[in-house]
Amino acid sequence: MMSKTPEIEIPDFKNPAKVDARLESIVNALGNASQIALVVEPSSHCDLQCSFCAAHSRKVRQNVFHPDTDNKKQMGHMTPATFSDIVHKLEGLPKLKMLFFHGNGEPLLNPRLADMIGEAKAANVAEKMTVVTNGTLLTAGRLQSLIGAGVDIFRVSLDYITPEKYKEHKGVDCVDKVIKNIEACIEYLGENAPDIILSIDCKEWIDDKDNVEPQLISAHFGPMIAGYPNISVRCTKEHNWIEQANGDGSTSFKRSMPCEQPFYMMMIHSDGDISMCCVDSKKELLLDNITTVDRLATVLKSDRLKTWRKMHLEGDFTNLPACRHCNLCSSIENLLFEQRHMLSALL
Repeated sequence: MMSKTPEIEIPDFKNPAKVDARLESIVNALGNASQIALVVEPSSHCDLQCSFCAAHSRKVRQNVFHPDTDNKKQMGHMTPATFSDIVHKLEGLPKLKMLFFHGNGEPLLNPRLADMIGEAKAANVAEKMTVVTNGTLLTAGRLQSLIGAGVDIFRVSLDYITPEKYKEHKGVDCVDKVIKNIEACIEYLGENAPDIILSIDCKEWIDDKDNVEPQLISAHFGPMIAGYPNISVRCTKEHNWIEQANGDGSTSFKRSMPCEQPFYMMMIHSDGDISMCCVDSKKELLLDNITTVDRLATVLKSDRLKTWRKMHLEGDFTNLPACRHCNLCSSIENLLFEQRHMLSALL
């Protein structure tokens, strides 16, 4: 059994137990042509090569960043001008519930990350801001800097704690460094920042049926965080990201129910391209580019987004290959399908 860790309060709009509240958030967003959450990709570079990452894994047959691909994905940091454009074009919309900083790369590789967060904070575009990181660069000093800029939540994707497993699946022998970073962050938050949330993330791996790694992670950090309700170990199911990226025939999964993502959280890539979903590493769900639209509200009202959302509500993924084999799921899929006619009328 995994050791018990403190429970962190989850906002209603993303709490899997509060399906009615999640649906209400979507209804309100559609009615106001607004966005619940947004992912910004500070960098598409990464210092790891996770075997389960569709952007950087060698398991993806058509590498996303290979110059011969037609996916138009390039490695790079988001420029100050592009991020300022995002902040400017969020103005006039209701405040985001959450602004995430992650994507297909490691956000802390962008040396201007704290400046970006500070700019968003000053513009008051989001109720909360979250940084999702692999932890290699998240020293206690960097944590303090990002908190000072305005970050409310940190999620560290640890995934493995056994050195051999970590190196095998994440490509670099650095788990000890990441563990020390997390421990230093726990110490700082516990003593100085009880309102800042830290989530140590791991997964239930298909090839780890006994959940050995999650149990080891929980056993290691559990005693350290027992007195800190703002810090927890969070375990989620493995996503078939690699199989989805490799296309038909790579996975037996066939989506039949609507996904919450198109109604909840879009992503802006490091080059300004806007995707309907944050899992769109190959840019198959592009809506526009932030530099060419007058405001984000224009994208939210676009015919393309409206069409794709209707396809999801009807459970028809014939013309959405990026979604057809994706097994990302949520607790409100059935409710979205049951309420599809009401939701379609709001589009």
